[in-house]
Amino acid sequence: MTREIKKLFCPLLLAALCAFGTACTSSPGTDVIKGSGGTSTATGGGSTATGGSTSGAGGAATATGGSATGGSTARAGGTMAATGGSSKGAGGTTFATSGSATSSGGNTAGPAGVGGTGSIRDAGAAGGTTSAGGTVSTGGAASTGGTSSTGGSRDAAVTDGATSTGGSRDAAVADGATSTGGSHDAAVTDGATSTGGAGGASGAGGASGQGGTSGAGGAQMQPFKGIAGGACKVRTAMKVSWYYNWSPSENEACAVANGVEYVPMIWGADTAANIKTAVAGFASKGSKYVLGFNEPDNTTQSNITVASAIALLPAFDSPTIAIGTPATQANATGQAWFTQYMADVAANTTLRADVIAIHWYGWNAGSCDAAASQLESYIKYAEGFPGNRPIWLTEWGCLNQSAPTAAGVIAFFQAALAVFAKHPRLARYAWYQWSPNCEVYNTDDTLTELGQVYAAAPSMK
Repeated sequence: MTREIKKLFCPLLLAALCAFGTACTSSPGTDVIKGSGGTSTATGGGSTATGGSTSGAGGAATATGGSATGGSTARAGGTMAATGGSSKGAGGTTFATSGSATSSGGNTAGPAGVGGTGSIRDAGAAGGTTSAGGTVSTGGAASTGGTSSTGGSRDAAVTDGATSTGGSRDAAVADGATSTGGSHDAAVTDGATSTGGAGGASGAGGASGQGGTSGAGGAQMQPFKGIAGGACKVRTAMKVSWYYNWSPSENEACAVANGVEYVPMIWGADTAANIKTAVAGFASKGSKYVLGFNEPDNTTQSNITVASAIALLPAFDSPTIAIGTPATQANATGQAWFTQYMADVAANTTLRADVIAIHWYGWNAGSCDAAASQLESYIKYAEGFPGNRPIWLTEWGCLNQSAPTAAGVIAFFQAALAVFAKHPRLARYAWYQWSPNCEVYNTDDTLTELGQVYAAAPSMK
């Protein structure tokens, strides 16, 4: 019924019904969805030959019958310092000593003299023997320097003159060439290439890590707080996100779009054809939901049998619109009607009931308690139906003896919000405002105390 008729008629009807002990519930509706080598100085042995009368490098001699200075030639054996290459390897250190020899020059004798005897060499091999007749003896051949040592180990601070094969190498050595593999002693200057173990292979770079997948965005907020009926100024002041007015269309759209969702309703019985046409019209306007019959269990409201409601339900079907169930009274009569309706829907897989719509009013003293416990009990009743459907509380409030004071209603409303938070299936709600101490708007266009609390509640969830 319209606001005006309900406002005049309900108090009289309530009084009459209460007189006969009948629960009175009204029903405009709403819904909620909520990483070096040693230097082997082969010192060539030096030897000086003694010549004739002339004092030569090797000594002096006097010849009989005349003196002649025998030419004495000291032919020095070639001295060679062979620098044995040494490296610190597995073997011990080897120093190659160059052999050396100095040949004594022969003494040339005078006509009657005999050449002196060449002196004997101390350290090395004897030089050439003195030839008779003063011929010059050939000095000893130059000794060959020592050969490079192979595999010798290498000490620190040694200058190398040859190639070392296979020696290992310590750290901190200045190299003159490429060192392959072997380890090296410290503080050694190399003059050649050291051949050792093969160098280690370059490590392969790690594979690039695969980037993480983008996290899914959080769920979008959905309309939550609504209101049953009310002019544009009331809906705006209450900061609601949705509303309905028991009608197929808005009775007062706001002049400036404010993003508030309007949900149409098929209030009472009609032909299947008319309902189907109406729902198609809702879809064309972008509506996402349609609410079903208003309190069909109540003879003063839509007053429809379960069988009739089930028969008309297919007419509500639209691929783009979710269907809300009829909302009954919360009393025994209403619960019986609704229980049968949901059983019939469950028995026929072609029928849809996408949202459970319910009404609840406090009526007797204490029913709108400060913990909203009785309201929570009814929400649990609705949660008991299979299907895990969202629940919309499309009409609720405090009527009759349940609302003796404005402060009591405010306490109840705040407790109800806490209950809703405990029941996530409670997706939307819409307050019924036309009852003493339940008003949200005064006649002078100011908000009541309850209206201020209501306006401050979250609009979305």
